[in-house]
Amino acid sequence: MLLLSYEDLTSQTLGPGVTQRIADFLGQNEGVEPIAAESIPCIWETVVNYKNHPPPPPPEEEDGVETTSRRKLATTYGENYNPSSERSGPKNRPYTASNLQDFKDMFNRLMTKYSHDEEFVRIMESYIAKAENTEPIEDADVEV
Repeated sequence: MLLLSYEDLTSQTLGPGVTQRIADFLGQNEGVEPIAAESIPCIWETVVNYKNHPPPPPPEEEDGVETTSRRKLATTYGENYNPSSERSGPKNRPYTASNLQDFKDMFNRLMTKYSHDEEFVRIMESYIAKAENTEPIEDADVEV
């Protein structure tokens, strides 16, 4: 089992290292050959920051043969390749003081239950800190 958090995976500082951990984990399986370690920062940057990058160029040819990765992208996404997510919604998620306390209580219970796993405890501690640093909204402001 590999445990990681979305926040770490998408972090500018931690993300490439987390991606390396994923590749190493997958590489433990027979028949799985992860991408070369030196390519991981580039792959991570492309996947996480795709909105900040132009679409890839059309498939290239080497000695009359399209390169595999570009051919796959073109085949999969077509000429108008655009990996932008269609997801939308508010970036700010307002929580009441009661919601935030419930989160902290749950994270503390989980942290106690799985205290033997240092990575899990670190992730739960980061979530608790996030809840503690989140300004609650008034109960009257909650939409039903």
